[in-house]
Formats: sequence, C-alpha cells, structure tokens
Amino acid sequence: MKVTLCTDIIHINGVRFLTAISRHICFGTGFHIKDATLDTLELSLNQVKDLYSKRGFEIEALHMDGQFEPIQAKAAGMGMTLNVVSRDKHVPEIERYNRTVKEHVRSAKSTLPFKRLPVRFLIELVAACIFWLNVLPAHGGISTTMSPRTIITGLEIDYNKHCRMQPGEFV
Repeated sequence: MKVTLCTDIIHINGVRFLTAISRHICFGTGFHIKDATLDTLELSLNQVKDLYSKRGFEIEALHMDGQFEPIQAKAAGMGMTLNVVSRDKHVPEIERYNRTVKEHVRSAKSTLPFKRLPVRFLIELVAACIFWLNVLPAHGGISTTMSPRTIITGLEIDYNKHCRMQPGEFV
C-alpha cells in the first residue's frame, strides 16, 4: 500500500524534532535530531521508511516545506517523490499535527512540578505525547475502529501496561 507523508521540523524549548504524519492513516512520528544537515535528515527519513515498510507500506511521496529542497535527490534515491510547497506556504496536515503535539507537550509540562526539564526528559515527553496521539482511532482516518498505531506497527495497546505511569510521576 502506498503512503504519502507530510514532514516538518519543529522546535520545542530549543530542541529540534523531525515530525511526520501520514495522510489518511494519520500515524504521527517524531524523532529528535541534533541538527538539520542532509545526513541527519536522510537518517531520520530512513527510520520512518523502515517503520512503514515493516508492515508492507511504501512511502510514495513526501510533502515538505521549502527548507527540505536540498534533500530532493536523496529522497529520490530512496524511492520517494519529494513535493516542496511554494515559498511562504506550508503543508497543512503537518502544521496542524505540530500544533497538536506542542499543545500536548505544554499541557503535560504544566502538570509537572519542575521549572526546567532536562533535554532527555523533554525528548521522552514528546515521545509519550506522540504515542498517545497514535493510540486512538484518528478522526478522518481510514479506520474508525483501529488506531493508527495498530495499523502501522501491528501492536495493540495494553492499558494495564501503558497506563500505569505517565512521564513525571513520582516513583
């Protein structure tokens, strides 16, 4: 099955993440990246591609902002078509997803008793927020009963295991 991804880079408290969301499946991913060099972006895109290919999905196209234009040749080498939007335009699906991730991180962070978070904790907090966004069936997704996580990874959520503790809880 062919998949189209919308991808962007976001910054949360100065920490950089490469985020991606698939059209129709609505499965979101987020990877911490140290820099925005071509090699780093290629490595992250390979990680996303490998995640999808494990279940038989093939990334056909990437929709990105103009800042990703230099990786067009690398994307073509991986078998993906890179569609770069016009100058001063953005890909709406990933922009909305980024806002949602940032809102979830802000709300989770506001419940914590800490004034500052270590970078590693912030990375794990972002991962936890993305995890929970993928757990429930997506509104407007391809399935009303299966979550994007189940579709892409084949794993069901175990509420006894996954709901026991949340990031920042005192253990």
